[in-house]
Amino acid sequence: MSVDLMVSEAPGGPAAARDTASQANRGATAMPRGKSRWGAAALALLALSLSPGCLRFCHPVEAPPPEEAACHELPQACKNHVYVFFVHGLDPLDLANLSGVNDHVRSLGFIKTYYGQPFHVYHFAGELRKVHECDPEARFVLVGFSYGAGLARDLAGAVEKDGIAVDLLIYIDGARLEASPLTSPPNVVRVVNVLGPDRDDNANVPGAENHVVDDVWHFGTPTHPQTLRILEQELGAVAERVPVVQTLPVTGPGAMPVLPPPLPAGWGFLRPDGHARGAERPPPMADASQQSAVSGQRSAKGW
Repeated sequence: MSVDLMVSEAPGGPAAARDTASQANRGATAMPRGKSRWGAAALALLALSLSPGCLRFCHPVEAPPPEEAACHELPQACKNHVYVFFVHGLDPLDLANLSGVNDHVRSLGFIKTYYGQPFHVYHFAGELRKVHECDPEARFVLVGFSYGAGLARDLAGAVEKDGIAVDLLIYIDGARLEASPLTSPPNVVRVVNVLGPDRDDNANVPGAENHVVDDVWHFGTPTHPQTLRILEQELGAVAERVPVVQTLPVTGPGAMPVLPPPLPAGWGFLRPDGHARGAERPPPMADASQQSAVSGQRSAKGW
């Protein structure tokens, strides 16, 4: 006699636990696929945002063509003696596009420019000293934006003990994060202070030419058309003070003749010799009687 026993599991038994676990595993494998796309996009945006200067497009430099600038007519020889140092603030992504302002200055013919972050100030001090020794006609211009304005002031003070004069110091909406106000260092010839519209009179620098730009926020101050126009005018004024040295040819009775440069070795066949100068040519005949006499002599000799 056989008895078939049917054993039914109670709800919540081992089988139900296994089904629940399998469903959880399927859900766990399905969810990361959707999240992986968002994660990859987030990583791409993070990598893009950490790239230096990736936000400079937010404030493009809208300046007139270089040929319309006030300093366009200045000789390039004068501009080559102007050294411009741009000191950025706490803006590693270059939201203010100070690097674009540097490119604009170079397009005006001031090709000897330096652009750097706050940690480049010590290197800039060394470059100032080197240029001062090598170029006696050097003119130095320091431009500091935001936190970099105070660093530009300190840079001018660091080279004062070396007897280096700074021709122009430009503050662009600086001294926002500093307890000490901006000043006019004693070794600086001229100081220009450009401020945003939200600044009060306490931000003015004594002894400087203070300007206030309108309709712009802090990070838009460097590329503002008024700021660019001020920068062009001030750089032109600095370049005008560079003496122009022209070498003119000496003329007059006592002037030495200008000799051609010597020919290189192997090119001596280009030098004029006696034959080329006509040393072996017979003298010209004076008249027809002399020509007939010479012909008679040649006939007698059998020539």
